Amino acid sequence: MNVILLQDEIYLPSLGGATKANRYLLQALARGGHTCVALTRALTRSPDGPRDERQHVFPPDLGQCAQNLARVAARYQPRVALDMGCGTGYLALMLHRQGVSQVWASDVHPPAVACARKNVNRNAPQASVQVIHSDLFHNVPASIQFDLIVFNQPFGPGRGDTVCGCGPDGGSNITRRFLLAAPSHLSPQGVILMAFSDRVPEEHSPRTIAEGLGYHVQTVLRAYYGEANNCPADAARALG
Repeated sequence: MNVILLQDEIYLPSLGGATKANRYLLQALARGGHTCVALTRALTRSPDGPRDERQHVFPPDLGQCAQNLARVAARYQPRVALDMGCGTGYLALMLHRQGVSQVWASDVHPPAVACARKNVNRNAPQASVQVIHSDLFHNVPASIQFDLIVFNQPFGPGRGDTVCGCGPDGGSNITRRFLLAAPSHLSPQGVILMAFSDRVPEEHSPRTIAEGLGYHVQTVLRAYYGEANNCPADAARALG
């Protein structure tokens, strides 16, 4: 049986949410062998009405990359951190929950910025979490040096030019641009965390791109999950 869950509110697994009961039901059906998909919208209750399909924000509970990056990020003790390509703001909120005193979140997609701000206001209204609209580092203050940058970047090739950046190049161009600009925004011992899956070609791996640019890279987590994904989510730690 094919099951599709349509929900108005995004669900952040580690922060709870209005759709948790529906999510648990979907997970139970999936364990029973049914094919299940969750489709969410970021700001469907905004005053200007329904959003166009191109304005959807990628949900953090679709797949495991965001959760695995959050698990790895907890190993570090950054004072200042950046969630690049923040989407819903899930990783920024997790960094805040992990005790990071100053968190920045950035995304090039305006609905994602609005969604992240909404989630920060709902879940951590008093937190020092700054959400900005920026094409990579373009609007990130040059004076800020980050101890940790987390980027759940696109890496799966797709057709066309989609919101999450998974076009024909699988996000390789975005990854290269990011890694070329990142060093000037890192503190002396700054670390970058990125995700990858071996279900896509190696040329799309941030490891391959980063090593070609002179970074030192190591895989810090291999988490196999679900036959539907059938691949590890790798968090690459890059120093350089």
